[in-house]
Amino acid sequence: MSILKNDEPFTRPKYVIDIERTVIRYKFNVIHLTEVALPSTRLGLGLDENLEYFLTVENKREREIWLSSLRLIHSRSTHMFGASTGLRKNCFANWYVGGASYYSALVYALLAAKKRILITGWGFAPGLFLTRGLETDIRLDKLLQQKSNEGLDIYVLIWNNIETAFQIQAEWVKANLPLINPLKIRVKIHPAKSKLLIWSHHQKTVIIDDKFAFVGGIDLVYGRYEDSFYRLTDPDGAIYPGRDYQNFSNGPTENNGPTMDHVVDRTTTTRMPWQDIHSSVYGDVAFDLARNFIERWNFVCKEENDFRSCITHLSIDERKAGIEFSHFIEAHMVEGFSNCEVQMLRSLGSWSLGLATPERSIYNAYVAYIKEAKKFIYIENQFFVTSVKSSIPSNRIAEAIYERIKIAIHNNEDFRVYVVLPVHTAGNLSDASTRIATKFVVSSVKELQKKIKSEIHKKKAQHLSYHKKVRDFVKFYSLRNICVLDNEIKTEQIYIHSKLLIVDDAKVIIGSANINDRSMLGDRDSEFCLSIQQDTVLETSRMGQDEMLVSPFARNLRYELWSRFLAIEKTSPIMQDPTSGLCWNYWSKLSDSNTVKYERIFTYLPTNIYHNREISKSKRKHPTISPEDLNKDEYRPIGFVTNFPVKFLKHDIAYITLDHLPSSSLPAFKQIFV
Repeated sequence: MSILKNDEPFTRPKYVIDIERTVIRYKFNVIHLTEVALPSTRLGLGLDENLEYFLTVENKREREIWLSSLRLIHSRSTHMFGASTGLRKNCFANWYVGGASYYSALVYALLAAKKRILITGWGFAPGLFLTRGLETDIRLDKLLQQKSNEGLDIYVLIWNNIETAFQIQAEWVKANLPLINPLKIRVKIHPAKSKLLIWSHHQKTVIIDDKFAFVGGIDLVYGRYEDSFYRLTDPDGAIYPGRDYQNFSNGPTENNGPTMDHVVDRTTTTRMPWQDIHSSVYGDVAFDLARNFIERWNFVCKEENDFRSCITHLSIDERKAGIEFSHFIEAHMVEGFSNCEVQMLRSLGSWSLGLATPERSIYNAYVAYIKEAKKFIYIENQFFVTSVKSSIPSNRIAEAIYERIKIAIHNNEDFRVYVVLPVHTAGNLSDASTRIATKFVVSSVKELQKKIKSEIHKKKAQHLSYHKKVRDFVKFYSLRNICVLDNEIKTEQIYIHSKLLIVDDAKVIIGSANINDRSMLGDRDSEFCLSIQQDTVLETSRMGQDEMLVSPFARNLRYELWSRFLAIEKTSPIMQDPTSGLCWNYWSKLSDSNTVKYERIFTYLPTNIYHNREISKSKRKHPTISPEDLNKDEYRPIGFVTNFPVKFLKHDIAYITLDHLPSSSLPAFKQIFV
């Protein structure tokens, strides 16, 4: 819609309502027609030079109806967790584990798009293949070209990164992607080159026709395609063609360039599998996602003084003519959608959206859900950089876990916390930066364990018979796979990139936010998550001695993840009750067993018995067994789960040096990694 001005002449008298600045904070609620019963009118909606909405109406009566409705919206502007929008009912939601399932659904949705496509990303690879193994695989740029040629407007908004950190090449995308259809494809990157920061735009969303959207942790970049096999090899490139075969522990970071160029020698080097989670939603919450995109896009336009590129929501009629969810489901036999209540959560601040007060609704929701947990918490995250009553990191997610476990200790509850993390952060362990980033995760894990141990000692002082230990309440895991390549046994971690919280099989948060200050504080990395619950299709499930109401959406997601990691059926009794000794001990014993097997085969892995100093000095870099021995039960791991190696950096020089940095240099230094 074109930008109008208040003094622009009209063919007949009209009343103009200027939305006052106190309402601008909720300006997109102004046109959120599902929020309240707004009048049906031929509405004139525009933006002035300050990106402030104004409405033109037909007559005085309509003006009064609109003013009354706007006041009602304004009165509802305080939402749970300090979010910019509330909980949307009767939305349909689905989850995807791995890039393979997400990309497949994305193809169907893009093909069904009728009006426009909005994309945000940390990075963007136009040459990415969204499908694999078909007679003619579908490439992202070709699909966008097809849709733009059909008349759809396509907007892409990505992070303008610091090239010394990552090779995303945002400026290359901005210069080249629009060339395939300059009139219909628009790309903006942020921040401007003169304002580059250490913070990133980390949101990963695709919104179709303002009514169907994808949200999660999976970027549209190389190296993210993954299925349940977590393959380490692909000799002929059938699944991971060209630069899509990557290993972020050894090879280049993300980069654009010719799709079929090889960036890793696949004959000698394994790829690094990528564990990640995404979601899709249909309904009012997708309108909220579009609002988030419009806010961010227009903020960039304002900074660039490019007001003619500003956009607004699609009209009601345009949305009605957009993608039809029922037709989408029927045409593509898509399964798994559930009727849910969904809320948009964000981390945004002054640099990312011009907010005077940062929004940190993701962090608030994490802390609230953890505190409210009754039986168990399951976390998958790329980071765990958090604290218990410390100033750095300043986020208190670990403290919320500690406080909930403290209650369980004193009430003699069986309360469980499962946490799955990468073995180490992405990068080569020979680089100090990789070890330092990993150090912050290890320190957070150890601090939490120490606090819980202290609480257990207090309990034992009062009750000598109390026998529980830290490992009865919280355990940290990682994932790993093994293969034979070049006639030698090789292994690689399955890199956890997920940003997932499941509480009591009832509440789920899926999105882009890591557990660290960068993602949680609001004024650093921009983030986007969805809180997903169900209230109309709940089922009963026994946890401990209690019957609990659980969400099939949450429980089935957990079943899918755990069946993969533990190599058991979803119907196994082990899966049913996460608080039971049967389930807890199976996780623990299997991870212990797999960890011992890996330690027998490889003497150079980050584990609790092989420290980094010993690894770097190890002269034997080859496995201790032959490929034939891998078929023996004593060596062959079951599933993928292993213990998180909390001790392997114990004697590392970078680790030790960091603890002795002068206090004056810590805040600025830690901002980068925390």
